[in-house]
Amino acid sequence: MPNPASPPTGPYARDAIFDDSAPINPYFMQEAVRTLMRALPIDEQEPEAWRNRRMAVTLTALSALHPRDEIEVLLSVQALCAFHAAAVCWHIECIPGRYGIRVCVILS
Repeated sequence: MPNPASPPTGPYARDAIFDDSAPINPYFMQEAVRTLMRALPIDEQEPEAWRNRRMAVTLTALSALHPRDEIEVLLSVQALCAFHAAAVCWHIECIPGRYGIRVCVILS
């Protein structure tokens, strides 16, 4: 019986989606990654290392979603873009003094 704590094995390694010999068209994957990087929030005040970490973690999240075809890549990119947009909105609303109110609501 397989160990339930071990990571699931798929038809290819998770990092393979970024390889030229991946089962997903490499041109399609490059465009999806470029779209995802363009959607990331830009904060001029944060250190460059933080921006680099955000990009690396976003690519790790994309590979962790383990898309099997182009449609799943599109859905994964859309989900990650929505996550980052929601996180930025939450961050903006939690800055004291901005817009005269302070609202921090975490939806569960």
